[in-house]
Amino acid sequence: MNEATDHSNAFQARIEDPDLVLRQNAAVTSFRNRMPAAPTPSSPTGTTVLCRSRPVLLEEVSKVSELAKTWECVTTNGGNVYVHKEKGTGGLSDQSGAISSKKFVVHASLGPTTTEDSVFTATVRPLVTAAIEGGNGCCIAYGQTGSGKTHTMQEQARRAVEYVYKEEHEVVSMMFYELRGSECMDVMHEDTKCPVRTDENGVDVACGLETCVVEGEAHLMGLLETAAGRRSTASTRANEQSSRSHAFCELLLSTGGKLLLVDLAGSESKVRVQCAPAIPPPPPPPPSSSPSRFRRTPRRTLAALTRT
Repeated sequence: MNEATDHSNAFQARIEDPDLVLRQNAAVTSFRNRMPAAPTPSSPTGTTVLCRSRPVLLEEVSKVSELAKTWECVTTNGGNVYVHKEKGTGGLSDQSGAISSKKFVVHASLGPTTTEDSVFTATVRPLVTAAIEGGNGCCIAYGQTGSGKTHTMQEQARRAVEYVYKEEHEVVSMMFYELRGSECMDVMHEDTKCPVRTDENGVDVACGLETCVVEGEAHLMGLLETAAGRRSTASTRANEQSSRSHAFCELLLSTGGKLLLVDLAGSESKVRVQCAPAIPPPPPPPPSSSPSRFRRTPRRTLAALTRT
């Protein structure tokens, strides 16, 4: 029995037995009541991993049944994230409402009621502060299609810009580019292809990227809106507006600091969600017998990123 049939039967069982959802929700509530408070662990390496869960959307509820409103499958508790799954066999739910829970440990977790301002305070604001002081900051959004990555990153980019100007600093320039398959595209300049090569120091360089000179806060906000509208999308079974490319927004501040916001494509398998690639894969480069200052292909780390 395949996964789709399993889920269909489980939801059908809920519709036929309204009290089943209530029993499952009671099991989650009982789990949360027994759960001890978890301290937020520190991040000794300077890299912080946070998990944000979103609420169930209205269109998702209408696809199944109004009964699905009460089913919550994620619990956040400090640095612990618990994913709940209904127990059952043969695609049918356990009529007792029993659930199983799997624990994941991160540095901090943000629940579905967390506001965008709170997300900014916990994640991006320290990076903006570092950039204002002349350093570099990077925020990467990773997760499945439909989990809210693009929405979150767009909101955080807007708040980052507001914060920079509130602190009486300026954004000097912006670059916005994408990795689509194995190609790098300059989103702000009519999707110009920019070959990614590796220099003699082992650093990957997107050759030919143009820089947008920023003429103030309002101008930058307009640039961000333009970039968001040009994102490469391809319809998938999981999300009709699923972003199928890795997007990079690079902001250079007047202090010399840099802020990089990365919105990765959905982390699920393309085969599983029946998604066609945004563009066909390019042909392999011709062999070269002579050494070159730049290698013709990106490093394996970059290739691995495009396969997520």
